[in-house]
Amino acid sequence: MKFFHKRLGPSQNLAFVGLMCAVEAVLATIGTLLPLSSLLIIIFLPLVSAFTVIVCEDKYILIYLVAAIVLSLGVTAYDISETLFYIVPATIVGTIYGFLLKKGLPSAYLIFLCALIETGLNYAALPIIKLLSGQDFLVLLETMLGMIGEPIVPFLIPSFIFVYSLMEVVLSHVFGMPLLRSLGIKSWDLESFSWLYEVLTFLFSGMAIGVAFADISVGYCLLFAGLFFLAYSLLTFVRKLPWWTYVFLAVMGVGGWIVFVCLYHLMPPYTGMILLGIFTICFAIPCLIVRLLFKVTNLVTESNHG
Repeated sequence: MKFFHKRLGPSQNLAFVGLMCAVEAVLATIGTLLPLSSLLIIIFLPLVSAFTVIVCEDKYILIYLVAAIVLSLGVTAYDISETLFYIVPATIVGTIYGFLLKKGLPSAYLIFLCALIETGLNYAALPIIKLLSGQDFLVLLETMLGMIGEPIVPFLIPSFIFVYSLMEVVLSHVFGMPLLRSLGIKSWDLESFSWLYEVLTFLFSGMAIGVAFADISVGYCLLFAGLFFLAYSLLTFVRKLPWWTYVFLAVMGVGGWIVFVCLYHLMPPYTGMILLGIFTICFAIPCLIVRLLFKVTNLVTESNHG
């Protein structure tokens, strides 16, 4: 029987759910036992959950999610901190990712939303970890980063957690799409609404600079959100366009960098990098102009026929 196919009926669905829960438990155990195995968790745990949700009928999703979390907690109870911070959020986010991908949510929104959810789950796990183990997991993160006692750490930890969550979903998406494509599940793009990528880049980058004066840690998170949507904006230029459009992009990028360098030293300590928001805005401006001028839509990687 072909393994990569959609399951039909209670027996096929429940058997596959049981198999994937066992796979999750094995990966969770390896992730807590082996050093430097976070990459395994980052890529494969969400992917296993997403794959399960896509091949099984929707009514079995909750059964899978509850069983996978309970089983993972059971087999990794000796290291509850890593289980709650890494494994449980990865399982939940992978499940949400698979469900929303199956429903046709555009890939940029899908990745960004899942990253936000995982960031929230990571933060929700912190007080539970402290209650159950007495361990301050943020201190452990500072130790892992080799930045104990550094005054900039409190400003960077929120954005570090957000970027970790974002990279987890991005890697799962990149590695998972070839597999999911074989099931007829394909990613959507915004097509005629692609200009929203530039609008969101402007919005998050501008908010980052404004909010930074009140809370620099939130400002850095918004900056990374702007950088994420800028990456989608730059896809505007992954096609044949008049030569002057690429010159325009380069000139705006250099101009933004010059403004950033000139203003950096005028900012209070640990806040200068927030001005990268100016750099991202300068890149997004030519993206939006070229998109509207030539009626460019992002190349639709796949259209969803599943």
